[in-house]
Amino acid sequence: MADKEEGLNNPKKTFPGAVWVLLLCILLLTAAMAIFGRAQSKLSSPLSDISEINVYVNGTHFSGSNLILGWDGEIYVPALASAKALDIPFDSLPGKHLVYGQPDFLGKRNSFIPVSFLRDKLNCWTVDLRDRSREYFIGKGNGEKTPFDYSWMDYGQIAHALGTAENEEYTNSKEAFIESYDKGFRLFELDIRKTEDNEIVCVHNWKELFTPEKWKELQSSGDELHWTLDKFKALKIRDKFTPMTLKDFALLTKNYPDIYVILDAKEAKENLHEFYTELRDIFLEINPDLLDRLVLQMYHLETYDQLKDIYPWKSMLYTLYRTKRAGIDEAIERVLSLGMRIVAYNDDKENLGLNRKLLKMGIYPYYYTENDPEKAKELMKRGIYAFYTDSLPPGFGKNTH
Repeated sequence: MADKEEGLNNPKKTFPGAVWVLLLCILLLTAAMAIFGRAQSKLSSPLSDISEINVYVNGTHFSGSNLILGWDGEIYVPALASAKALDIPFDSLPGKHLVYGQPDFLGKRNSFIPVSFLRDKLNCWTVDLRDRSREYFIGKGNGEKTPFDYSWMDYGQIAHALGTAENEEYTNSKEAFIESYDKGFRLFELDIRKTEDNEIVCVHNWKELFTPEKWKELQSSGDELHWTLDKFKALKIRDKFTPMTLKDFALLTKNYPDIYVILDAKEAKENLHEFYTELRDIFLEINPDLLDRLVLQMYHLETYDQLKDIYPWKSMLYTLYRTKRAGIDEAIERVLSLGMRIVAYNDDKENLGLNRKLLKMGIYPYYYTENDPEKAKELMKRGIYAFYTDSLPPGFGKNTH
């Protein structure tokens, strides 16, 4: 009996339940600290220095302590801020198994999401510019900073001048539109200008209506300078394609409810209000559904307020075609302030480092006009989102580079 009592009262031989719980807590805490230390070691190792990584989600910048580099090599960005930048519900982001951390315990502000999920599951466009540092740009057409609809960006490439007809470019013809649509294009650039008798017609310039030989004949006679509606409608473009007035185009496209049209209006600045009022009225009368799927291509930002007074256009983009180099930075700042998300330019300005500047601001670089697949691939690696094209397929490169 004495032995039993000694055993019961000797703390060296028994451990109360509370002590066991304390030991278990210490073990768990030690394990957690080991895991945390391992994570910190991974983040600070020379092979994965998080300080050199910058991620831009629709123009929202994450770097340093705002990022996590997981053991799996994934880059994780703050989930709540990313959802806000992409204008998507936080609840549409993945469950715990894809979120770094414990959102139910720590709350939304401590949830992180892998970049690969944004790219693969949410179909966001991503580009990685590694020439200077590791810079990742992630975007989706619509976001918190724009009043416009850019959902059409998911359609890919733009059929330049309505695309090709029998491999011929710049026709803006009925045949070009139908052929491009059958190829899968849903984005079309349309060139428009006025005849001498004030009718809007689909043409890039009068020269493109003819074969080179015929144009030389017209030049020698001086007849190439004067174009009326009757004269325009009486010809066949290059002796075989059907010319269209804007009214013809509006009627044709009533049967194509899934297209978007980028309008390239020539010579419109001088009589802008009259030109776009007439354009608006044509679509209101013939094809009102397409009016909200028109994308105005702007050359002059000072005309923005005038255009918005004519109609609440659903989408706009800006082209640098007529912007002098010295004015590019100011123009881009203005584009951003107006909420436009696309700037288009060509080879003349491609070497100015515009891509990185635009992407950091959440603006998508578009490029015109590109038909060489190899060059297009290189341009995409440098951040070009999509192209105006005569011959690239509509799904070329898609949205992920």
